[in-house]
Amino acid sequence: MKKYLGVLTLVLSICFTACDKDDDQVATIVLGCTDENAENYNANATDDNGTCTYSVSFLLDGQWNIDLLEYESEVDLSQIDPSILPEEFQTIWPLIVAGLGDIVNIEGEAEDAGGIEIIRLNSTYNQILIFETEPSEIQIPIVGSQEIPSIPIDINSSGTWILNDNEEIIIFTDQEANTEQNFEILTLTEDMARFKGNLNVPLDLEGFFSIDVDLDLDLQLSRVN
Repeated sequence: MKKYLGVLTLVLSICFTACDKDDDQVATIVLGCTDENAENYNANATDDNGTCTYSVSFLLDGQWNIDLLEYESEVDLSQIDPSILPEEFQTIWPLIVAGLGDIVNIEGEAEDAGGIEIIRLNSTYNQILIFETEPSEIQIPIVGSQEIPSIPIDINSSGTWILNDNEEIIIFTDQEANTEQNFEILTLTEDMARFKGNLNVPLDLEGFFSIDVDLDLDLQLSRVN
């Protein structure tokens, strides 16, 4: 009887020891962010709980495709020098401006309009902006209907970038032209972004006039990698 009692005591002792070990393992689980790239990385966390947050610069890093570009601009006709116009329009230009008004709106959208590579390591960027404006038509007094054809926009830019205004604005500075593009960051996640800003581009209406205009741009981007 004593022999069996001793065996039972030994078995119970082993069971209690195993239970104590299990309790110790449960107690060492620490929930938190386990991604070292995150702002709230917890070196003591053993299990990721999905709370990781990332800096704006980290999220911007990579290649982005411009899925959709919406553009809008106001062309001030009163600022156009009549001497750059075809001869047949020079004398009647004041009448045209009077009939159309000083301001003519140009707007439209384009899909797959280029891309932006933003490099976090050395704060540089490469940008390709390539699309065609949508054709439109205006009524010119005396002359009649005048078609504004699609105008190709093809701009390559590279240089440096910085964040401003509490990381809500990204400023691209072209190395060669020494010009700036300022974009407000409206949306930014790991997979998509939306920028809104302004860009000066050449507007060439072949056979009529060629001027530089400021385009208000709304860019919807998706991450390539």
